[in-house]
Amino acid sequence: MGFNLQGLLTVDREALALYERLLPGGSAWVVPVTGEGLPDAWVLPEPTHLADGLGDALALPADWFDEEADADWQAAAGVPDRPAPLSSLDLTDLRFASLFSLAAPAGVVYLGNTTFGGVLDTEYAAVCVAGRLRAASGIDHGEPGDKDSGTAFVLRDGAYAAVPHGSVSPIADCAALLDPRYRGAFLFDGYLPRSIRPDTPQPPGEAHPEPPKLDDDVVAEWSRFFPFLRD
Repeated sequence: MGFNLQGLLTVDREALALYERLLPGGSAWVVPVTGEGLPDAWVLPEPTHLADGLGDALALPADWFDEEADADWQAAAGVPDRPAPLSSLDLTDLRFASLFSLAAPAGVVYLGNTTFGGVLDTEYAAVCVAGRLRAASGIDHGEPGDKDSGTAFVLRDGAYAAVPHGSVSPIADCAALLDPRYRGAFLFDGYLPRSIRPDTPQPPGEAHPEPPKLDDDVVAEWSRFFPFLRD
C-alpha cells in the first residue's frame, strides 16, 4: 500500500460550490477529512484527473482558463517565471489552486504525495489565498539508500529556491497557512486519503447543492483568466 494522491485541500465549504460550478457533478467525489486535533476539511480531486477517470461522464468547460492570458495570470497570481524544480507541480496545478482559493477565505492547498511500499518518492504542495500563490515547497526523496540523491525546494522572495532535504514538510507547512493546527502534523496516518482517483462510476457522495457566492469585484478581476466565472 502507498499514496498516489493529487488534489486540493480546503477548510472552506464554499470551495465545493465553485468546484461544482467548474465540473458539474464533480463535487460528489470530494472527500471529507477529519482527525483529532485537526480541522474538518475537504480534499477536492484534481479536476482533470477526475474527468479523465470518468471518461465522458464529466468534462471541464473549454473556457475554464484562458491560455492566451497565462502570462498575465502568472503575474497576478505571483507565480514564478521559472517552473518548480519538481515537474510534478506544474502550472495547471497552480491554476486550480488559484481558482478555488477565490471561494475559500482561508485559501486552498494543491497537494501531491507518492509513496509505494513504504518508500517515499515525492511530496509537494502550494497554497493560494485570494487567487495568489503564498507558499510552495516540495521534496524528491531520490533513490532508497542514496542519501545524496534527494532534493527539496521552497518558494522564497517570488522564486523557487533549493533548501536542505530535511528542512521542509511540504503539505503540513503549506496547510498551516489554512489553519495553524496543521503545523508539524503528520497527515498520512488516516487523515488524508491515499488516492482520490475514481475506481467506480458511482460517486461516493452527493453533489454540492448551492451555487458559489463570489463578490462582483472578484469575478471582475479574475474572470479574464477564468472566463467561465462570468456565466
